[in-house]
Amino acid sequence: MRPVWLDLVMVRERAIDFTGGRFNTRARESHSVIIGPLARTLNALAERMERLIAAQRELTNGISHELRTPLARVRFALENLREPASAAEYNSALASIDQDVTELDELIDMSLTYARLEYSSLQSNLESTLLTAWFDSQITDATLLYADKQLIPQADVDTSLRVVMDKRLMSYAMRNLLRNASKYAHSRIMVGLSVKHGNVEIYVEDDGAGVPPEQRERIFNAFVRLDRQTGGYGLGLAITQQVLRAHHGRIAVTDPLTLGGARFEMSWPVGTAA
Repeated sequence: MRPVWLDLVMVRERAIDFTGGRFNTRARESHSVIIGPLARTLNALAERMERLIAAQRELTNGISHELRTPLARVRFALENLREPASAAEYNSALASIDQDVTELDELIDMSLTYARLEYSSLQSNLESTLLTAWFDSQITDATLLYADKQLIPQADVDTSLRVVMDKRLMSYAMRNLLRNASKYAHSRIMVGLSVKHGNVEIYVEDDGAGVPPEQRERIFNAFVRLDRQTGGYGLGLAITQQVLRAHHGRIAVTDPLTLGGARFEMSWPVGTAA
């Protein structure tokens, strides 16, 4: 019984560490059929808590940084409203405040979405969806929104195929990729849809400047923006990655195949349609 007793003491010590917030410690690997699974479960819990705490810290720091600029502009506009030099200046200050409030609202909404995906699962929101109908609606919306760009859809999927996904969040992910492509494309955007080896595969490629290879992993981090001239908060791709992870899928930046710009590829399992 002595080895089992020592393992139990070790597990108890690690549990005390976790209770005190010391999630950087790990339970020693045990070969006991009783204690081994418990030790591995504790270690998995510690790793999960470490990731959540790091994500919370990153989110808090990022939001604090992003809030400064619109709040400073609101404060400046309020000062102008106290003693406006003219009606035009008064109206300009009001318009500036309105724009900044909208910007703050968008930041809060995106931050909450990011946090919700980090801390919860999507199991209750998954639904059977006609894939091509959903894809066509995304293309139609993008064609209207980005009329100055040529969208070239390429779909090779059975129109009756249903897949399992959270339609609202996957639509967000798709819209984000199309919106980014419209910002950086010179004139053309290619969007492809296929199903291979049991996975839905979608790519979005533009004819813009592309993403440098050394930045391809970094751009999925929250609040990272390679080009601050185009606006945004650097949360869109981070949320998109969370959406794909929640669907047990992936998203990556790959080498362009046709247009020479940025190419994003995302995929997730088709699932079992009810």
